[in-house]
Amino acid sequence: MTLTITKILVLLAAPLLASAAPWPRPKTVTPPSQPELNLFARGTQNYICDASQGKWLLLGADAPLWDQHGNEVGRHFFVDAVPHWQLHSDSSFIATKAVIPIPSPHGPTENIPWVMTQKAWSSQSGKMSEINFVARIDTEGGVAPPNEWCHWEADGKEYRKEYAARYLFAK
Repeated sequence: MTLTITKILVLLAAPLLASAAPWPRPKTVTPPSQPELNLFARGTQNYICDASQGKWLLLGADAPLWDQHGNEVGRHFFVDAVPHWQLHSDSSFIATKAVIPIPSPHGPTENIPWVMTQKAWSSQSGKMSEINFVARIDTEGGVAPPNEWCHWEADGKEYRKEYAARYLFAK
């Protein structure tokens, strides 16, 4: 089965719609059905223990981006808690904000959520300047450690968890 952006949006929204009371009308435009880029990432999701809250907070991610031929074409990283994707070919980038997260259908306790994000800002030119949506799907790993591990002795300690995901980029 070929997953298009529209199908992914339906998959992301279905559990929310099924369990929700009256659902507010979406305030975003549905992206086109075919992604402009289909890239893969394998890297780390990075967390820090905040003992005052007794939980692990997401610091960000660090992962190379690969195309379907196995070529490294870019990097996924965070700047000031904002996710970014940057291409090596033209140095263009996109920064996004989360719109729709849902638990991974492949084991939500072992895998970070799937998420649809929307452009917050981007470079002025290049391939990523044309992108408006980024979907993270097919996630493996990357989940924060149990909150029980975050206590006063662990306060400020960082934890890096390996993850893999597919990122779809759409106009």
